[in-house]
Amino acid sequence: MTGGAFRPSFVCFYSFTFLCGLKLYIIYLLISNKLVFSLILQINLNLFVLNKKVEEILNKQIELEASSSHHYLAMASWAESVGYGGTADFLYLHSDEERQHMLRLVKFVNERGGKVVIPSLKGGEISFNGLDEVFQSLLEHEVEVTNAINEVVHVCLEQKDYTTHNFMQWYVSEQLEEEALARSILDKLSLIDGNKGGLYLFDRDLANFKVDSIANEPNE
Repeated sequence: MTGGAFRPSFVCFYSFTFLCGLKLYIIYLLISNKLVFSLILQINLNLFVLNKKVEEILNKQIELEASSSHHYLAMASWAESVGYGGTADFLYLHSDEERQHMLRLVKFVNERGGKVVIPSLKGGEISFNGLDEVFQSLLEHEVEVTNAINEVVHVCLEQKDYTTHNFMQWYVSEQLEEEALARSILDKLSLIDGNKGGLYLFDRDLANFKVDSIANEPNE
């Protein structure tokens, strides 16, 4: 009787121990897998989070694009105030274009998990001695923007951020067109050489000139 009673108790004890051990092992596996999953998820998230140096220089570019839009808006207002309606229309459109460039950068930084710093802009009166001076200023500003974009691309390569590098290629191509346009306009003004009739025709034709880069922006 004693030996028979002992055996079931012994078996029950080891069965209970085995089940407890099995439960603990299952819990261990669940915790381990959860930790591994969390680690993998964190690594993947880190791969897509915007690099801080890249984020900083993109915010500088956002500020420059906003400044460009503001600058061209002031130029358009001056042109309109002195009777160059066609030039004003062209520059108003150019101002809108630069704002679109800024917004595209803002959305990209947000999509990459970065933090956008919306810049405050300084106001001030702008006046020019003529259209030559207007478009010389435009060209100089576009060259400044080109240099800034090249610096963004350089930082992207340094930080091995090839996603942002690829994104910025649209801006690189855009700046080639912007500088070529400004130089072409300056060449035409040089041929006119201050002739009033020529300036009248130039202003009229510029009103019909289309800034195509907004329409040609790739869909996100």
